Amino acid sequence: MKDEIQKVNMRSNEKNLFLQSKYKITASFYDLLDYPWERTYKKWRPKLVGDLTGKVLEAGVGTGRNLEYYHKDVELTGIELSQQMLAKAEKTIAKAKCKVRLLKEDATVMKSIDSDYFDWVFSTFMCCVMPDEIQELAIEQFSRVLKKGGAVSTFGNRIFKKQKHKKKTGIICAIC
Repeated sequence: MKDEIQKVNMRSNEKNLFLQSKYKITASFYDLLDYPWERTYKKWRPKLVGDLTGKVLEAGVGTGRNLEYYHKDVELTGIELSQQMLAKAEKTIAKAKCKVRLLKEDATVMKSIDSDYFDWVFSTFMCCVMPDEIQELAIEQFSRVLKKGGAVSTFGNRIFKKQKHKKKTGIICAIC
């Protein structure tokens, strides 16, 4: 069993190293590439995060496009695999009404995140770029870091195609 876990973690690390290299290149022009879609997403963002309360983890914070829409009483922790994307998100903190802490962290491991800590885990589009074979690791981490009674809300993810994921986690998924 321990060997299987190590193999999965190694695959996760290899896949995430590839994603890091990809975003090292594209981070500088990511928002420009995303502009045509962002015109629509910008209308949805306040509705997606505006009602979240308490301690919130945003997994895959990207360039920080959601930060300005969180309620002022939220204690937000944003995690991002790419240092370059995180640097762009740092620049958007000034627009946020809530307290924001950003961390370079792997959503499939979350070494620096305490268990049973967050009221909400929120993610937009992270699993769209995450390889299928490591997405379940992220779900497991979402479950680990949530307080009892906490909830996960995702948007634009393909991860929850399987009904078993929806039932297992009780996850709210806007587009599957």
